[in-house]
Amino acid sequence: MLKYQINTNVFSGSTGATINIPIGLTSYPTDNSDLIKTNFVDKEVAKAINPPVDNERIRLTPLYSAETTQALIDFVNYNLIFTATTGNLSTFAEITTTTPFNNDDLKFRRNNLKNTFLRLLFYDSDIPTNQQLISTLEIFVNIPDTISSLGYINTQLIIQPVQFQLSNPITNPKGFAEGFYLYHYKDDVDLIPALPKALYMRAEFNNAKDGKTTKLITKQGPISIGELTPYIHTRYLLTRTLDGYYYMIDDEYSSGASQGDPDNVSYSIGTTNTVTVKLFELNVS
Repeated sequence: MLKYQINTNVFSGSTGATINIPIGLTSYPTDNSDLIKTNFVDKEVAKAINPPVDNERIRLTPLYSAETTQALIDFVNYNLIFTATTGNLSTFAEITTTTPFNNDDLKFRRNNLKNTFLRLLFYDSDIPTNQQLISTLEIFVNIPDTISSLGYINTQLIIQPVQFQLSNPITNPKGFAEGFYLYHYKDDVDLIPALPKALYMRAEFNNAKDGKTTKLITKQGPISIGELTPYIHTRYLLTRTLDGYYYMIDDEYSSGASQGDPDNVSYSIGTTNTVTVKLFELNVS
C-alpha cells in the first residue's frame, strides 16, 4: 500500500483548504473474461450439449370445441371404406376380394381376425418429404362376447362393418377403449390460449389373414398421383386447459384441402357425443 504525507504548512493562516485527489472510477477489464463467457462459452456449450428433454407423457381425452359448445366425446369411430364398397360403410362381406375373411373367422373368433388391426401414425408435419414420426397407435379388431347384442344374424359377415368404435371407459366401462385416449409429451402441449399442438395422422389397415397392408386416405378415389398429398393426413389438435389435457380431431382440415371436398371428420353432439373419421382405401388413377 502506498503512503502519502501532506505538509500542512502550506495551509498556514487559512481557514479552510481543499485537496483534489484524482481517483478514477471507470474499470477496464484486463482479459475480457466476462465477455468471452457470455458471448462465446455459453453459446458453444449450448450447441455442444443437448437441452434437457422431459419424456413424461400425458393422457389426452377427446373433446369437441366450438365457439358456443364444448363437450367431452363418448365415442370415437374410425370407419373404413374400401374400393369394392357399394355403400357408405364397408362390411367384411363387401370387401372379401381384398380382405378374405369368412363367417367362420367371426363365429370362432379366429386369430386371423382378432390380430387384424388399424394403425395410426402421427407426424409433426403434413409435408411427406419433411416430417418426423412422433408416435403410433394400433387398434385391434374387437369381437364382442355376445354377438347377438350388436345385431348380428347367424354371425353373418354381411352386417359386420369395418368400423373401429372406441368408447370412453369412464362413461361406458363395458365398451372397447383401446385407442380412445392419445398419449403425448407433456412439455409439448401448451396451456391455452396458446396455439394448439398439431399432429398429422396417416392410417393403414393391416390384415392378419393375408399379411397385406392397405394404405388409407381422407378422400374416396380414384385420385391422380399429383393431387394425392392434401388427402394423406387427418389433423389432431392437442391442447391443455386448467382442467386437463385434450385432443380434437379437426373437422375442417381435410375438407379445406380442396374446394368442394366432403369432410372425412364429423361430430354428432347430443345424448352421446360422437366423432367419426372416414378412411378410404388408397386408389390412385
